[in-house]
Amino acid sequence: VQPAYPLTLAFWLSVAMAGAVVAGPLAGLAAYKLIFPIDARRRMDILVRMMVGEVAAMAANRNPADHRLVWRARLFDRMLRLTRWAEKTNDQKLSTVDGSLAVLTLGEAVLRLRALLRDPDVPSGATRGAKMALGRVAGIVEDPVRAQHALDRAARRLAREARPEAAFVHDAARALTTDLAFFRRAAGSV
Repeated sequence: VQPAYPLTLAFWLSVAMAGAVVAGPLAGLAAYKLIFPIDARRRMDILVRMMVGEVAAMAANRNPADHRLVWRARLFDRMLRLTRWAEKTNDQKLSTVDGSLAVLTLGEAVLRLRALLRDPDVPSGATRGAKMALGRVAGIVEDPVRAQHALDRAARRLAREARPEAAFVHDAARALTTDLAFFRRAAGSV
């Protein structure tokens, strides 16, 4: 569209249009800074929430093994981004690498428990323990301590049955205990 001369707009209408051209980006910048201020700390919180939420979704999903490779790729990508943001902010309070590895350990335990539930030769006590642990891990964002206790009980029950999954579940419970602050950060309570 090319301008047509002489301009047929009133002077004040032209001033208002010029003001709108300037005010639009300024309003967007103000909204970005005031309504949704995104800084490095908030980006890290979002990444932690996404990682822990993904494991919770895997625990709630009946067949998470279908997406095992996608899950691991997402986790590693988020882990690298989280580590990069932690270096930028010089955040020493939270060990992002240890927390990310705890999420990885927990995810592997979830996959093992789901595989255990598909095995018809598993005793009913071990099945109940696995279901309880998966249910608690599905709610890990709300209460990571309950998930840790359920994983610990499931690991003991599986160890009594001499199941190989017991070691993975025990490692996940231990990782959850060690990096509890990381999982609490997903709930926004750190």
